[in-house]
Amino acid sequence: MSDDGLNRMTGAELRDFVEHRMQMSANYQPVIIRNLILAHGRLPADALARALMLEDPSQVAHAKTILLRMPRPVLARRGVAHYDRSTGEFELLVDFESDNEKDEIVRICDRKIAEWNRREAPQERTASRDVKVFERARRRCELCGVPATVRLLQIDHIVPRSKRDRTDHVTLHGERIHYEDLKNLQALCGPCNQGKSNTRSEDYRPSTNWMAETIAYTMRLAKFYEFDTDEILRKATEDFEVNPNLPRD
Repeated sequence: MSDDGLNRMTGAELRDFVEHRMQMSANYQPVIIRNLILAHGRLPADALARALMLEDPSQVAHAKTILLRMPRPVLARRGVAHYDRSTGEFELLVDFESDNEKDEIVRICDRKIAEWNRREAPQERTASRDVKVFERARRRCELCGVPATVRLLQIDHIVPRSKRDRTDHVTLHGERIHYEDLKNLQALCGPCNQGKSNTRSEDYRPSTNWMAETIAYTMRLAKFYEFDTDEILRKATEDFEVNPNLPRD
């Protein structure tokens, strides 16, 4: 046992395990062991995950399909890189003046990659995020208005999971966001959520258009029953000025 309290084996024991006792349903174990040895015994989980992906033929084939379908023609059109179909190789069409110039461009690329990864990182749903959705909806169904004290509320994806792309993103009101983003979540009661189903993308949250339509409907209703619409607007304005805060009940 080592100083850190962990049992350690000898190199001979590891060789015996790898050669004779390791049972494999995938190539994960030897990939992890090999990369840990090459890294002198320690590697972050993210690095090992990338190593697993590089050794997965299906992942490599998928990445190659993406490479040839999208960035290849863009880089070729911009005169940056050329793909030689006969050799299957990419060639950078650039003459550098110095190694410092190359290093600087590599640093810029690293920064661009990091910025993109931060922006595109999946956002897992958490209890605190669900609470934010319910509080934003003032603990009422955003379709029928029933309060949470009467009917249990659920979290609904405005653009359903079924419409997310291969990177778990959806497009809502012209913006590309992760499907678990707070912007794509609304509070609905069970019956309203089931009625919406997983194929429709209605956003029932209050908006400028929603408010305008609601006011217009109220005014049409008042006119139908021959109420004075100017008087209704005046009374509504007075009530708002007296208590501008939305009641919670």
